[in-house]
Amino acid sequence: MPDEGRTERQAKNEALFRSLNERIRAVTATLDFDAVVDAEVPEAYVCECSDPTCTERITLTREEYEAVRASPIQFVVAPGHVEPEIEAVVTRTDRFVVVRKEADEREYAIATDPRS
Repeated sequence: MPDEGRTERQAKNEALFRSLNERIRAVTATLDFDAVVDAEVPEAYVCECSDPTCTERITLTREEYEAVRASPIQFVVAPGHVEPEIEAVVTRTDRFVVVRKEADEREYAIATDPRS
């Protein structure tokens, strides 16, 4: 059984990185970069894993990113950054992995979703 304090910290770290990616998208939209950026070209995002020291960048197209954000319990992480005790893999590519929060972490993910 995972340590409750540890899983709570992991959930908070993931929510923080998700929020950072959402702010980056908001700035891009505000500056109207969307009009000049090819939606099919992968863009850099921050890995949303639970490691607070992670600085890895991952690339997703706008469509891929929006598919992840369609669910408040999904996060996008770098390959090798999955924490099986708190999340399940939804999609795996050579560039990124989409994970879904399990059990107690779901509630926190929903509560901190910037799009809700």
